[in-house]
Amino acid sequence: PDQREQVKSYKESVYKPPKPPGQEEVQKKADETGTADKEYERLRQQEETLTRERNALTKERDRLNQEKQNAVTPQQIKEYNRSIVDFNARIQAFEEKQKLFAAEVEKYNAEKKAQEKTKQNEQ
Repeated sequence: PDQREQVKSYKESVYKPPKPPGQEEVQKKADETGTADKEYERLRQQEETLTRERNALTKERDRLNQEKQNAVTPQQIKEYNRSIVDFNARIQAFEEKQKLFAAEVEKYNAEKKAQEKTKQNEQ
């Protein structure tokens, strides 16, 4: 038999890109990945707040370093020392907020991981 007779014909395929998902599909995927839940949003906003606070503390530290160089009289040195005590208290408060935030993020991630495992076991 001739090889050409044994060859099966084929239809030429044309690539068709998938349709973009509808809004409800996007929302469903967002819900599945956890980006739409309220806890995630709360943590994200808390992180932004902490970042702004850290930036403000950094600026204040820079200002205090400049003030330290300019403090020459005993009165200026006392004022500078008072400012440092206040600044250190704010730093400690910020570090406590950061620790609490890190614990919350860890808890959230552990819960999400447990949900993922549960979801995988169900499949």
